[in-house]
Amino acid sequence: MSDRYFPVTVMGGRLYSDGAGAYWDEAVVDMLVERVGHRRARTEAELLEAVRESSRDLPALRVWVREGLEALARRLREETRGAED
Repeated sequence: MSDRYFPVTVMGGRLYSDGAGAYWDEAVVDMLVERVGHRRARTEAELLEAVRESSRDLPALRVWVREGLEALARRLREETRGAED
């Protein structure tokens, strides 16, 4: 059984939710990572690194987060939303 992923956008050190509740099969994510340049976060460390990198004035990054990291993504979204207030 392959992993499933959900999309987020990271920009300016902030995480934004995309496609709430939508999970994509690993094969589709493989194609997007390879052909379009999207990023994949299989681990907590990879997701945290993507958010950190986005704070370096880079363009928005589409990151596909592995199922099971929802709580971390939710926490990061809340923390980074609070930073803009």
